[in-house]
Amino acid sequence: MSVTDHDPPEARRTPRVHRGELISVCSALLLLIIMFALEWYGVDEMPGPDTARSGLSHAENA
Repeated sequence: MSVTDHDPPEARRTPRVHRGELISVCSALLLLIIMFALEWYGVDEMPGPDTARSGLSHAENA
């Protein structure tokens, strides 16, 4: 055995997380929290004079 012995390649392999993957996961989690914590996605009335007279609501819940 020499001083420069290393572990076999199978033992050294650890899953690496790349920067793009980390950004993607953080963005998805943030979007999920925002979608259900805030009420920004619903619309009570569409802008314009025609929709105000019709009395229809075009809002939908996620």
